Amino acid sequence: MKRINLLFTGQELDENILEELPIQFYVSVLPFIKTELLSNKHLIEQLNFIIESECQVIVTSNIAAKWITKYATNIPNWKIACMTGKTKDVFVTNEWKNLIVLTDQKSELLAENIEKVFSKSQKVYFITGESHLNIIPLYLSKKGFDIETIITYHTKEVEQNMEVNYDGIIFLSPSAVKSFFRQ
Repeated sequence: MKRINLLFTGQELDENILEELPIQFYVSVLPFIKTELLSNKHLIEQLNFIIESECQVIVTSNIAAKWITKYATNIPNWKIACMTGKTKDVFVTNEWKNLIVLTDQKSELLAENIEKVFSKSQKVYFITGESHLNIIPLYLSKKGFDIETIITYHTKEVEQNMEVNYDGIIFLSPSAVKSFFRQ
């Protein structure tokens, strides 16, 4: 049986994924990006100001979800739309599950469902990192929603020295793709 070498370019690989791979698959974890949470006083004050209101919030990144749950002074009275998987898991783990009103695997479908559920008469907060896809905010803006983007983390490229030939590469973010091909 031939060994298949895979390169995982993300910051962390879920151990459950490794356990489910066939035995001939070998995965090397070599991150091509690093995220840094922002912690300036003004940004945290902004978060805790909107926590005091009933807000409509969109979160498409588990890093942004971690930032929210780390710096929030209490559990808000929000309606959250988020991506399924790790992003949703952060909210569930931190006992924010009841705030989630919409989830989806695809940004396009999440945007369409947000249009049906969120109110246009109330501002929508898009909490994300500086490098993000604009699919949801652009779609909702065209539909008449007032979107405010809150940037919660920076993504930096990490230079790596690859000494192995890989049979496949696993990318989880556009930032990792860019970083990989710049090297």
